[in-house]
Amino acid sequence: MTTHETDPELRRQPDFVSASASEPLDDVSGDVAINGVLKKEDTSWQDRANCLNVGPELFSPERGSSAKAAKGVCNACEVRMDCLEYALRNGEKNGIWGVV
Repeated sequence: MTTHETDPELRRQPDFVSASASEPLDDVSGDVAINGVLKKEDTSWQDRANCLNVGPELFSPERGSSAKAAKGVCNACEVRMDCLEYALRNGEKNGIWGVV
């Protein structure tokens, strides 16, 4: 029977850290709290985003301007849901994220 005591792969250090009561979870940039445990947020999806080589001004249109071009870039993007989830999780209130 393999246990954490006999299998070196199971004994290795985890890639997360426990949240301490003195550190608010909201103040840890780049980390995500999952069941009270901080884990590094995977942002590798950003490397596949359609907007990678598009100017950021397209995604922050002036008030009253059309966001149609930005939404067109997002609609055709394979990672639009990852983008939207990231924006919601991180409180992004400005700009177009994942077609929203």
